[in-house]
Order: sequence, then C-alpha cells, then structure tokens
Amino acid sequence: FPKFAGIAHGDLAGDAGVSAHGATVLKKLGDLLKARGAHTALLKPLSSSHATKHKIPIINFKLIAEVIGKVMEEKAGLDAAGQTALRNVMAVIIADME
Repeated sequence: FPKFAGIAHGDLAGDAGVSAHGATVLKKLGDLLKARGAHTALLKPLSSSHATKHKIPIINFKLIAEVIGKVMEEKAGLDAAGQTALRNVMAVIIADME
C-alpha cells in the first residue's frame, strides 16, 4: 500500500499505522464474510474508493487474500480444506470488485 511505502520492511510489523489498517481490513473482511454472499451493498463503496481514491490495483487484493490464508494457517491452524474455502470465498469477493 502506497501510504506504507516509506516504512522500513523491518519496522512494518511494529508500526501502529500498519496494525490499525490491518484491523480495519480484517473487520471489513469479517463483515463481508458474515454477509454470506449478499455483500454488494458492503462491497460497492469499498471497491469504488479503493479503485478511484486510493488507486489500489486488484492484484493487491489477490495478494492480501493469500497472505491472510497463510497467516490463518500459521496462527490459527487453518487446514488445507479451510484454506481452499477461504481462497474460494475471497475469489468471489475479488471478482465482484472487478
């Protein structure tokens, strides 16, 4: 994300701004997952602002989805089936953003 470009790689994990952004991302992701597919009203403003205001390429969402899956595997024990399910759900959400 461009706003974090000036932070040294070694400092990212302890940066308060990165942590706050991560919490926001996970909260929004939780909201999208709770919507169980009926996420258009939640997703449309996020998709629009990230494309036009923040200028975040769609590939970044694909990358963060993979990172979230990996972290869930390492920190929460998400098994292969859970990772596949998460990948599938994230693919739908990301496709709906395009």
